[in-house]
Amino acid sequence: HSFPTRRSSDLWILDAPLTILNDATDLAEDDETIPKVFYIGTGVTDAQVNDVILGDGALAFAAILFVGLYTWFHTGSSFLASLGMLHVLMSLPVAYFIFRFIIGAEKFGMLNTLSIFVILGIGADDIFLMVDAFKQSKLAGTAVSQSLRHRLAWTWARASKAMLITSLTTSFAFFANAQSIIQPIRVFGVFTGFLVIVNFLLVISWFPAVLVLWSRWFEDKAMVCTKCLPRSSDKDVEQGEPGESSIFGRLGVHQMSEAEANKRSAIAQRRGKTNRKFIDVTGYRPVERFFYSYYAPFMQDHKGKIFGFFFI
Repeated sequence: HSFPTRRSSDLWILDAPLTILNDATDLAEDDETIPKVFYIGTGVTDAQVNDVILGDGALAFAAILFVGLYTWFHTGSSFLASLGMLHVLMSLPVAYFIFRFIIGAEKFGMLNTLSIFVILGIGADDIFLMVDAFKQSKLAGTAVSQSLRHRLAWTWARASKAMLITSLTTSFAFFANAQSIIQPIRVFGVFTGFLVIVNFLLVISWFPAVLVLWSRWFEDKAMVCTKCLPRSSDKDVEQGEPGESSIFGRLGVHQMSEAEANKRSAIAQRRGKTNRKFIDVTGYRPVERFFYSYYAPFMQDHKGKIFGFFFI
């Protein structure tokens, strides 16, 4: 008689008990009179953990795909989306290197794998901020738009400050978990805190180089179907009125011409709002025009009332 091979033995250890235990669990859920079965064991537990990891891996891949596609849609460039997502994913091995070999942490808990969902959201937000600032630099006046170097310097100074504040506050919030007495939470907080910092360092170093290449090779060449997006006609732009096909136009969000911007700036000066200055936002996107022309002035004019409302 031949003894069973290691492979056949592993199959029996993993498959046969799991089939029996899963059937017993299903019966207990359907019939309350049947006792519930609780079990633990090295082989069975490892097999179930592997199943969970495979399922979460599929969810992580779906999340990466969704965020990547939305980044492509928002930036209008597959080049920016793909290289932007690349630096977000690069944050993971770099943070692990710091966590494992510099900090000297020996355990990498399963909870740490959830950090990929955290960094996808933070990384995509940083990409949007950097790309939007770079596109706005082209409309910020000749002092900024005169050369690619000036545009990049203006973009970096504008976007890096906002990203620094958000990255520091987020990372410190995760680092605060280092005080937890629960080891998986403590390890997760430290690793994710380093992950956020690494992502910030990459977005202010790697991604500006990506923007330079994109500006030289692809700028003003849409990588998405621009016919599918609402936009104003040339006639409407000249008149400073929204196109009929624009959703924001029907809501009354007008493009502000240079003459209108100067007029509103003068009115603000007469009212004592010396820090209020309007600029030509004709080339801005509808959402940007809405926040610039309506939302921001409303919040500035009524900040006291809004604060009082939420305080009460």
